[in-house]
Amino acid sequence: MSFKTWLRFTAPIAAAVVSIPSHAADYTPRPGDVLDITVSSAPVLNRRVTVSTDGKIAYPVLGQVDAAHHPLNDLKQHMQDMLASRNVVQHPDVIVAVVEYGPIYVSGDVLRPGEFHYRPNMTVGNAIALAGEFDLTQNEPRVTSAQLSEARAQLGEAAVEYTRQQVRIARLEAELSGAQEVKPEATDNSVDPTIRARIIAIETAQLLADHDADAREKAHLEQMVIAARGELTALEASEQQHQLSFDVASQGASRARDLVGKGVGTMYRSEDADRALSMTQGQLLEVRVRAAQARKELQERTRNLEIFDDHRRTRLLQTLTDSVAEAGKVRFRMESARDRLGREVTDRPRQSDVIAKVTIRRQVDGETVAIAATTNTKLQTGDAVEIVADTTPRRARASK
Repeated sequence: MSFKTWLRFTAPIAAAVVSIPSHAADYTPRPGDVLDITVSSAPVLNRRVTVSTDGKIAYPVLGQVDAAHHPLNDLKQHMQDMLASRNVVQHPDVIVAVVEYGPIYVSGDVLRPGEFHYRPNMTVGNAIALAGEFDLTQNEPRVTSAQLSEARAQLGEAAVEYTRQQVRIARLEAELSGAQEVKPEATDNSVDPTIRARIIAIETAQLLADHDADAREKAHLEQMVIAARGELTALEASEQQHQLSFDVASQGASRARDLVGKGVGTMYRSEDADRALSMTQGQLLEVRVRAAQARKELQERTRNLEIFDDHRRTRLLQTLTDSVAEAGKVRFRMESARDRLGREVTDRPRQSDVIAKVTIRRQVDGETVAIAATTNTKLQTGDAVEIVADTTPRRARASK
């Protein structure tokens, strides 16, 4: 069975029609943005996809679709046209919305350089605030006790979270390979062994529960295929029997008509034979219709069984990718906290005393360009913001 035919039998028809909010319709997606695509008349095509570095999204049936050069409204219309022209969905109503914007990157003289979530109309000043404002400690020799305590607390929290992500990654890898035991790599020794053991026990229980749930679901699909195959076999046998009955009735009706033609038979017998033929023909047609429906049902159930493992693997790989990315972010927080523990602080200048030189590195038509900016300059997803801060007191600058 083709995907198009399978979709026609499985996708319910949704009555509600939702449009893209007017304030978002003119937004043009950029690499790193996560788009939520909904096809109201075919929920099986609903997807959350990430715009790749080349500006495309991978979408079922349509393949690679250019997303980074179309406002959301145009992208919606483009996908509707493609689905309709390929006869995948008749009169499709597509909704495209941004559920997560790609990141921006802040580096240089800020307290917490790194990756941050983009928000519409974000400025350089907003990005500096997310990065903890300007780093006023770069030339200072001492750290206050309060700052040391805060950095230690952040390091401890990050170490526990990093352990949790590492164990989760090990669980997902075990589930992908069919293993029954979670074997994480060695993590930070600063984490309490009791906490680590508890995390491993929880993830191991989750692994076994997931294995059991997947096995039950697959067994259910297999039983549905067996049942459909048995029903089809019975109907095919019944069809053969009705075909024999029809052939016998057809021969009887033909003989009765011949006898009437020769003047040795009665019209009553001929009409009776014709009625019997009509009845067996109707029964044969009914069985054939039921057999055809049973074949379609068997094809659909067989397809569901065939794609079960693929869907399961795809789901696990996506979750694993997310966990690896999250572990990387937590690792960055740990290193940042360790770095802060090594810094020293004296009397700091005020944030308002800082003059910053800002450079934005932005991808334009596949090339990286450098843009001189101020704190009021608006950002785009994917921008890398470089901050060079001058912390010289105002009076000292004025005397130069």
